[in-house]
Amino acid sequence: MKKLVLFLLLAFALEQNASAQFKYDYGFRFGGANYLGDIGGKNLPRRDLVVDMHLPSTRWAVGGFIRKRKNKKLAFTSTFDYIRIQGTDELTTYFPRRARNLTFKNDMFELAARAEYTLYYDSDLSNQGYFNPDMKIYVFGGVAGLFTNPKGLMNYYAAKNYNRATGEDLEGEWISLRKYKTEGQANAYSAAAIAVPMGIGMYFTYMKKWRIGWEYSWRMTFTDYLDDISGAYPDPLVIAESNPDANTLLDSYIYHSYDESFVGKKVNGTFIPAESNPDGILPANFDTKGSPRGNPLNNDNYMTFQLYVSKVIRSKSNFYKSKYSWMRGKNSGGVRRAKIRF
Repeated sequence: MKKLVLFLLLAFALEQNASAQFKYDYGFRFGGANYLGDIGGKNLPRRDLVVDMHLPSTRWAVGGFIRKRKNKKLAFTSTFDYIRIQGTDELTTYFPRRARNLTFKNDMFELAARAEYTLYYDSDLSNQGYFNPDMKIYVFGGVAGLFTNPKGLMNYYAAKNYNRATGEDLEGEWISLRKYKTEGQANAYSAAAIAVPMGIGMYFTYMKKWRIGWEYSWRMTFTDYLDDISGAYPDPLVIAESNPDANTLLDSYIYHSYDESFVGKKVNGTFIPAESNPDGILPANFDTKGSPRGNPLNNDNYMTFQLYVSKVIRSKSNFYKSKYSWMRGKNSGGVRRAKIRF
């Protein structure tokens, strides 16, 4: 019995020693990002999560992280990512969005802190007793700060209207939108936003030095302006007064981006709907003050799927430091050096 107790105590001490040696890892991650908001979607009004996601709108998410393992179940991670999200009404079959015909992109910088909780852990996948490699599956949640910069595309119809007024061709150009208050806001919405990242991940550790893993993360945000759209079409006079130097540009982008070939045209004063518009929805729905432009009841969200590689930081355990620090001197700096005196 005494031998068994001694063995268990020794095993526990060794496990704690190993745990302390592999407390930190840091690395690089990369993958794709997609968004859920007022632009794009499929064949119905907005639906949550991946139901409305378009793979062709997937862009990138790259960054780095550092992780500290608190114990066998809990870890804390800090991340920094450069994320681009993008969406276009050209990919949806839902008439109001398809006819509106807007396209946006947003290059965002995200700084986040989160906690990770282990759901499953296998310390010896090879079953050889070498503890190499191991595997961990975990869930996480936290808080993130964003810097956002939504831009809108000058499509064919918006550029055609601008060209008629100025003679300049801007088709295919991107416009930074936040400063223009495109929905007639009294003040521009903030470039900073808060998000709540949550998701699931897993990793494998090789040779106690390298980790290779993946994560799926959903970000719930507290802003409806990742795509610059939230409510209704503004009063053109308000836009003109707020942006006297860019009124022609904004008039073209806000009120003339809708797809005329999809909605229909006026011929001799009579509106002829297109075949894609059997209900005869008027173009006025896409350029008239107060008409719905977005849905203010839902905030914009986004998701990422990333692979990552990290390096495990090997450090001396607390047991080693307490018992053998005398071997390296008080400053743990290796060979003790004499001071030079003059």
